[in-house]
Amino acid sequence: MNARILICCLIALGCGPDTAALRAQLAKQEHTVARAQAEYAGARARWKEMQDSLQIKIRQNQALGMDENQARAVEEALLESHRTTVKAAEQNLKHQRAYLNQLKQVLGSP
Repeated sequence: MNARILICCLIALGCGPDTAALRAQLAKQEHTVARAQAEYAGARARWKEMQDSLQIKIRQNQALGMDENQARAVEEALLESHRTTVKAAEQNLKHQRAYLNQLKQVLGSP
């Protein structure tokens, strides 16, 4: 009976997660989350700048010979394109945080 318990314990310990590797992965993921936060913040700031300078860009395009509707359409398309980049950065950050939380749960750290 004691031998069976010992074998079960050894198997359980052998099949458990490699704590050192998980801690290394946790540190790496914390860095990844920080990078994703910076990318998201940068993308949002750039989008805000683009919104704020929309009228200026439209006038610059008109000065280059575009009519107002065409100039507005070009700048609004660029703005919408960058909005998609912001959404992608936000989703990436969300997923990176979720993975970090999963690693923390496995390790039992806060």
